[in-house]
Amino acid sequence: MYDRIANTDFRKLQWKAPDGSPLADQVPFLKPAYKQSLPAYASLKFRPNQGNDEAFKIGEASAFPIMRVEEMYFIEAEAAAHQDPARGKQLVENFMKQHRDPSYACNATAKDAIVEEIVFQKRIELWGEGQTFFDVKRLNYSVTRGYEGTNFEPTERINTDGRPAWMNFVIVDQEVMSNPILNDHNNPDPSGLYKPWTGH
Repeated sequence: MYDRIANTDFRKLQWKAPDGSPLADQVPFLKPAYKQSLPAYASLKFRPNQGNDEAFKIGEASAFPIMRVEEMYFIEAEAAAHQDPARGKQLVENFMKQHRDPSYACNATAKDAIVEEIVFQKRIELWGEGQTFFDVKRLNYSVTRGYEGTNFEPTERINTDGRPAWMNFVIVDQEVMSNPILNDHNNPDPSGLYKPWTGH
């Protein structure tokens, strides 16, 4: 994902660039020591208020937006792309060029590729904000967490073919025992359905 972001897109500075990268000296750190202690690709997106990482009463003061206007632009672009791919492409290009990267160009031409590009740009924009869940479910996307170089915990290195079953809410057994009608109306239990990727 990181490699796919253009170096001209300022959002790429939200992660620690690997050594030797053209962006390695451009990434802003609160303190020089953090540059040494953080691994490559560590997130720098979320920072303490006023850059104060010592006085918690200052640093932890923050706002929690329910919905950012950027998310609305991407929702509009995706909805348009499902109906008229050229319009969706135009909307994402307009947003990106005006607000994120003046040299941006959407090279996709097919509808599914345009939708994927819009969702990819939305993933970058909203990284760490918990919005990917809805895109994966709505678009039946696969999840890939097991691969060479992954930083997911070994038990979480799970790859799926299509939407992960763990995203379906399953009513717990205790409730089913108290309400037998749920035996025939519950989502399937995904327990044991996936095995973590081990590199083979």
